[in-house]
Amino acid sequence: MLAEEALRWVEGEFINYDSAAHEGDPLVADSFRLEDGRAVRLDLHRDRFLDSCAAMGLNVEELDDGARFWKDAIFRLPRSGSWFPRIQVQRAGTGLQWTLLIRPAPGLTSTIRILSHLGADPRTVPAIKGPDLSALHRLRSGLGPDRTDTDRIDDLVLLTNDLQVIESTTCAIVWWEDSVLCVPPSEPAEFSRIRSVTEAAVLELAQLTGARVRESKSLPDDLRGREVWLLNSLHGIRQVEVWLDARVGEIEVQPEPGRFETWQQNYRSLQAAIGVPDK
Repeated sequence: MLAEEALRWVEGEFINYDSAAHEGDPLVADSFRLEDGRAVRLDLHRDRFLDSCAAMGLNVEELDDGARFWKDAIFRLPRSGSWFPRIQVQRAGTGLQWTLLIRPAPGLTSTIRILSHLGADPRTVPAIKGPDLSALHRLRSGLGPDRTDTDRIDDLVLLTNDLQVIESTTCAIVWWEDSVLCVPPSEPAEFSRIRSVTEAAVLELAQLTGARVRESKSLPDDLRGREVWLLNSLHGIRQVEVWLDARVGEIEVQPEPGRFETWQQNYRSLQAAIGVPDK
């Protein structure tokens, strides 16, 4: 597999550039797992990217450029191998810089170990993926690289001021209350979070299978004894294996046998070809 490739889109063409010299967070970014030219709900990723560009103030001409850039970026992606591309736009002087990072995807994991974040919320634009990527990365970096497997933590759960669950630094979070699939509320503003494509796909599966869905406010300790999943486009659905919280200690979760495997298989079945690379 090739190493990471960084490409800048200039007048409809891609040119290589040094991503290490690229300073600052993107205005908007989007990423998805690409397996042998197949991805889950690429249409929703495109919609989120362009909607986010509009929300960040791009004008009509810039949005038209964004739509062309997205199409060209998808055309440029490899059709074999496992990849985790990032499609992004950044302010550059008085203009915009459209870039594509073609990155090898890490191996899939099915479980995750998490910690409640009890400090200040580092996000400045919680509903947009891009502006807070560095801040969230720094927060995760504080977990330390030298942990052993038995005490490692993979991600942090962000909470409202009154300690209600919002999302993690990289994932949407959902849980089961008996047979009901629960998600954090979409309102009020304190629950503002990135519009997760993976969550949307899982909710579509819930509708197809007749599973009930409910918005629910929950403290981390309210989820003791529940089955809890973290969702993102890199790994799909992952079961929470360990949840630690400095206030209440370990929050023991209780998966229902076979449920995760069924839903993960159904989620993977949503992969569809991103198209033959032709314009």
